[in-house]
Amino acid sequence: MYEYKTTHPKVGWKGLAPQAGFEPATYGLTVRCATTAPLGNKCSLTREIIIHNVTHNARTFFDKVPIEVLRYWNLDAIIGHYVFEFIHPFYDGNGRTGCYLLALYLSRPLSVLTALSLSRVIAERRGAYYKSFEEVEHKLNHGELTGFVIIMLENVWQAQSKLAVELETRRDELHKAESKLQDLKSHLGLSEKQGEVLHLLIQLSLFGAFPDTTLSEIAEFSKVKSQQSRKYTKPLLKAELVEMTRSREAHFQLSDSGRRFLGFNG
Repeated sequence: MYEYKTTHPKVGWKGLAPQAGFEPATYGLTVRCATTAPLGNKCSLTREIIIHNVTHNARTFFDKVPIEVLRYWNLDAIIGHYVFEFIHPFYDGNGRTGCYLLALYLSRPLSVLTALSLSRVIAERRGAYYKSFEEVEHKLNHGELTGFVIIMLENVWQAQSKLAVELETRRDELHKAESKLQDLKSHLGLSEKQGEVLHLLIQLSLFGAFPDTTLSEIAEFSKVKSQQSRKYTKPLLKAELVEMTRSREAHFQLSDSGRRFLGFNG
């Protein structure tokens, strides 16, 4: 069953600083599943009973653990992720769904960017991730979840660390591109609105999910009507700073020569 202990510290995460009035190192965590036999082994319990016991004891565990501990360590999200994957409710897509739910939950106490970057780290450390499930389900471990919690906390820490480095690098690239943009405006005699279009495309190229955008989005960014935005993109197309990616519904992005002029490879 799930069990919470405060006498023997087992969980530690080097990267975390304690909150005021709360020392996480004073808390230990021992989380046990409802059965000592993993699914697939011969067992007197049916799969449905095992799943029922696991979810029931998970709720009991969450009720017993102090709320500040759950929130500080995000234990409810991590243990809930294990329980979801243990139940394996769907024929296909359980891994993707489980990672999505975990990211959705962690986006509240942490950030959306951290949550989204976590999936990439899990994919990069797929071997350790799958092994942590196997170790929990090994009959000699009796459903011990401490190792799984530590692995997942390490994944969150790596996701945040990589994200911080990546954002810092892209921020520096943005500042360099903005400086180049001022020189480019003077050299080519670009208008303020044309500069705004390039500035939007620079940001999309560095930070956007997609590097291109539509005329309506350009118009909204520049605070002009959609038809007016055409006269700002035409000179940029002619100067080969911008290229059109779709003809049916016009999409625009920085061209290769535009990136070179602006001094970055985003």
